[in-house]
Amino acid sequence: MAGFAGSLHWALDLASHFPVQYAVALTPATLVLFLLRRRRWAAVCGSFAVVNLTLIAPLYLAASDQPPEGSPRFRALLANVFTSNTRSNLVLDCIRRHDPDFVVLQEVDARWMSDLAPLRRSHPHVFAEPRGDNCGIALFSKLPLAKCEIVRLDESQVPSLLAKFKIGGKGLTLLSAHPLAPAGWWGWKCRNEQLEAIPAFLRAQTNGADHVLVLADLNATPWCTAFRRLVRDTGLRDSALGFGVQPSWPTAMRMSRPQSLLMSIPIDHCLVSDNLFVTGRKTGEYIGSDHFPLIVDVAMER
Repeated sequence: MAGFAGSLHWALDLASHFPVQYAVALTPATLVLFLLRRRRWAAVCGSFAVVNLTLIAPLYLAASDQPPEGSPRFRALLANVFTSNTRSNLVLDCIRRHDPDFVVLQEVDARWMSDLAPLRRSHPHVFAEPRGDNCGIALFSKLPLAKCEIVRLDESQVPSLLAKFKIGGKGLTLLSAHPLAPAGWWGWKCRNEQLEAIPAFLRAQTNGADHVLVLADLNATPWCTAFRRLVRDTGLRDSALGFGVQPSWPTAMRMSRPQSLLMSIPIDHCLVSDNLFVTGRKTGEYIGSDHFPLIVDVAMER
């Protein structure tokens, strides 16, 4: 229950990220307590299990999108590469394998930009702010960029990236952010400030006319207060709806093994406007980072 009070304190917010783990623990506990005839405690555990299952269910029950025939389509890939990760070959192999139209890479520094130079052959349109503090960001695109700039949305001054494309004659606005991790008061405050700033910023950029995509490591799960407010205030839709829980962090305990819902949480996100249709969504393979990449297939309203 502490997670529902996550807007009050950063430690309470940390409790909001694990409804999958809570549900998995509480469901068998309920059964065991019932069999032991501890029915009052079974009812308590069962009630909390239902609360957590209710939080998870929409990601599985919502129908995935069915776009109109002939809609313009694109594939986007997001990867937090982890600045100290030296296995750039795995990142390049991942991008070649999934062949996205554009790639957002987070935590890039000058070495990463040098290692990623081969990517410019397939994705020649590049915009980046490399940094050595795990806050660098880069965009590699097959598509020409109508506009691209670095913006700063909160007191921490970490960079976010704004880009505009034309796809099939339609305008697409992309925002990629990487707020600080909420492990402490300062990081929690800055993350929340950045997520609170995004709705007004997007409205000013799009004037309600564009297709809008937010592709970002938000250091927040779908169940925390800051994320739910972001979705509500932007009017954007979580692309995970209909595709289930797709955990992306951390990878350290799993490496390249199949992903386990119990070992990680989904903090890498793609939010879309109502005129975009999500036709596919998955996390990719191990790339040497503490994050798995996120690959999203999108169709645009004609």
